[in-house]
Amino acid sequence: MCESPRLSAVSHGSALAALSAAVLGGRSEAFDFLWLRTMVQARASPLHMDHVYMNRGTSRLVTA
Repeated sequence: MCESPRLSAVSHGSALAALSAAVLGGRSEAFDFLWLRTMVQARASPLHMDHVYMNRGTSRLVTA
């Protein structure tokens, strides 16, 4: 979980919302609750299932 005001300003800011809308073709919305996964450069996080916990009844979920 990350409650940093600086991170929230980016994750919930107008610039990312505009980029998401342009890429996804419609309005997007950030979750109030964020999980910040920090990783070593050039490594991926282990396999995990975000959709099961985050879909809120839609199949149109994108996580990053």
